[in-house]
Amino acid sequence: MTINERVKQVRKALNLTQIEFGERVGISQGHLTSIENGKRVCTEKTIIVLCATFGINEDWLRTGEGTMFVETDDSIITSVVAEYHLSALDKAILKIFLELPPEKRAIMRDFSYSLVDTILNDDELHTEYQQHTQKKVRLSTDDLDIEEELESYRRELELEKRAKEKSEASPNSKEA
Repeated sequence: MTINERVKQVRKALNLTQIEFGERVGISQGHLTSIENGKRVCTEKTIIVLCATFGINEDWLRTGEGTMFVETDDSIITSVVAEYHLSALDKAILKIFLELPPEKRAIMRDFSYSLVDTILNDDELHTEYQQHTQKKVRLSTDDLDIEEELESYRRELELEKRAKEKSEASPNSKEA
């Protein structure tokens, strides 16, 4: 496997599109496509930026030896940020929370429990919470409907394509 193929493997492991991946490392989608297809060399600068941005093991990227990612707290956070498409603020919040000493995390948990108790015991807050939750459920149901419809349409197109391929491959279609 070449370094170019490993770049593509990293992008796929992070579940990023070429556009998203390229934006994170400062290259265009077209440039990234050329790298992934082996039409362009992965420059020293690109290698350094990729490794720093995504916590990639540089030895693995260059040679294929070792593990894909360097397992540090920062690389784990970077993987979570990439996988869940978190903003810079989300990343900072996550990192700060994880770096808190256990007793301060316990204070935050206690605060969360107190907040839940307050919501559950206050009729106005509880109603507001339920309305908010119902909106989220409606939105996710609408998203699900769209996804189901897209999947159904995709299956339909695939069946049409296979039928067309079969009819073109049959001996009768050559006579027509």
